[in-house]
Amino acid sequence: MKKKLLAILTGAALLTSTISVPAFAATSKVTLLDISNKHRGDVVTITGTSSFSEVVVKIISPDGLVMYVDNLYVAGGQFSKSITLSETTQFGTYTVVVGQGTEVQSDLFTILEDNAGGGGGGSTGGGTTTTGTSIPGVINQGQTQAPVKADTKTDGNKVLATVSDADLAAALKDSSSAVAVVVSIPTTGTQQAQLTLSSAQLSSLSGANTATTFVASTGVSSVALPVSVLKKIPAGASINIVIGQAADSSATFTNQVAGATVLSTPVSFEVNVVTGTESAPIDLAGQDFVKRSFLINGNVDTATAGVLFIENGSVRSVPATFTKNADGTITVTVNRPGFSTYAVASRPVSFSDIGTSYAQDRIQSLASKFLLYGTSTNTFSPEQNVTRAEFAAMLVRALGLQPSNSAPFSDVAATDWFAQDVASVYEAGLVNGVGNGQFDPNADISRQDLTVMLSNAIKMLNIPKKQGSEHVEYVDASGFASYAKDSIATVTESGLMTGEAVNGTYSFHPTDSTTREAAATVLFFLLQNAKLIN
Repeated sequence: MKKKLLAILTGAALLTSTISVPAFAATSKVTLLDISNKHRGDVVTITGTSSFSEVVVKIISPDGLVMYVDNLYVAGGQFSKSITLSETTQFGTYTVVVGQGTEVQSDLFTILEDNAGGGGGGSTGGGTTTTGTSIPGVINQGQTQAPVKADTKTDGNKVLATVSDADLAAALKDSSSAVAVVVSIPTTGTQQAQLTLSSAQLSSLSGANTATTFVASTGVSSVALPVSVLKKIPAGASINIVIGQAADSSATFTNQVAGATVLSTPVSFEVNVVTGTESAPIDLAGQDFVKRSFLINGNVDTATAGVLFIENGSVRSVPATFTKNADGTITVTVNRPGFSTYAVASRPVSFSDIGTSYAQDRIQSLASKFLLYGTSTNTFSPEQNVTRAEFAAMLVRALGLQPSNSAPFSDVAATDWFAQDVASVYEAGLVNGVGNGQFDPNADISRQDLTVMLSNAIKMLNIPKKQGSEHVEYVDASGFASYAKDSIATVTESGLMTGEAVNGTYSFHPTDSTTREAAATVLFFLLQNAKLIN
């Protein structure tokens, strides 16, 4: 194959055909070193190892055009190619694919737009933001952005940032408004951003409007800390917010999740509380939801992709939204009570027994997002009943809750497979057990008990009442348990559950068991109503 230098290089012609990049399985026959983000005029070096005698390398532009194709010879098990970017190269995220046939590896790098003006640490009101910024993904409805300049210095692979007390105070001057204080810390490639907030600055933020958030962003990745979280930091302590790529964690995701293919470079978010010489990760409660967002290549099929994260060495799933940007990239937004390392991934999922299920599409959607698993590789068993422990595990996975070590139930042993999940939903305030210090984990969960967990989740996620909803009088209301009456009304008015309509009357059947397809349905609507998935 002849080398073709296209629009990525100076004076080159544009190839008009497009290409869709499939999600190939990882291969040991080819490795590809991580490629850092670049600016126009930089050199892109494609380096790796292979057992082939030669490999094909392709670079694909943000809009899906093949911008470069070449055969690289492998010498001594290694290959390498350097390419200089022109001063007119398109901004955005590029995909590099290397290998032969389906034995390939891929990586993403972004050509970043230089910040205009040279002196500012963030965009100003009404100004132009960096192409493909992830910041909008963490801004809440009704918030006003208040950019604050970052003072930065480079220390090895770290970009260390601080803000001045005066600039922060100016951003918070209107205490009656919901503000997103935004600090941008430009980084390139594998550089890690580390922003420090002093104890005095945390005190200022703690006194802000309760709807205010503090946003730290590299442009490609952003995290928003609510004031409610910052208020819990001990007096006199400072915090370090750390954002960076975590390419070396890809193998952890694929090794722990069968069939998973990582589709983007993993991103790490950390917040550490510093007291004197001691530093420790911030302690979040189950109700402390924190938004973070990051950009991925626009070629990812979001209908079959989900997000995974690593917690204490274990890989878990989390709901996420995917938003297409004007430059062709995709913003991934995750809202959960925790930090850690995140990656977009996919896996082949096909259940042979859901073809006639009323919840087929919802089951398939949640399973593709790693939020729901079958009873075997190929079966879901939609009409099988769900136990209380199983639904607790479903809730933990669906909400991305942090695992917890123990729950105060005498019938849940620390060695039970569901022990951490039951502890997590208890800590988050979603369950209280069945009385007498017991959870009754192996009993089928009734419809009315299901409403209790769901109504608590609705409150935790601040899901508003469904517009136009009306109170429904159930003809079997006399059979409702006293503890479930309000919960049944809440889930009905929220549109998560409905009763059976017969001749103009409605029955809820409170003591009936919940099936797996019914559980999938309520989880899907819960996540959609909370805007945790698309």
